[in-house]
Amino acid sequence: MTMMNAIGRLGHHIRTAHRRLTSMVPAKLLGLTKIAAVFALILALSFIAIDLTRQASRISAIWPVNAVFLVILLKHRRNEWPALFAAFAAGLLSANLLSSYDGVRAVLFSSANVFEVTLVAAVTSVSSALSPMVMR
Repeated sequence: MTMMNAIGRLGHHIRTAHRRLTSMVPAKLLGLTKIAAVFALILALSFIAIDLTRQASRISAIWPVNAVFLVILLKHRRNEWPALFAAFAAGLLSANLLSSYDGVRAVLFSSANVFEVTLVAAVTSVSSALSPMVMR
């Protein structure tokens, strides 16, 4: 089985599990579960990315966390974005603090990542809103 097939199958299983979960869980609890899942995912990915670069330097050369969160963000309605951003920021801050960065540095790194994703999400939203006009 190729890597792409494995990723495709994993995506199918995740979508199936999501459909089952959404049919069984009340909407408010589902919202809290989604936020907790985003927090846990960002915390884990950030901690791993920081830990992998611990030997070479204090700054990660590759930071896939923002890209993963951007995909999550763009798959949700805009009215859900503030809660998702809060979970993202909390996950980043927690990972930085657990990686023994001091408080100021942890806040600066987390803020820079939140700003970066906010900027890309805004540009993406504007360009997707303009794309029907460009196609005419």
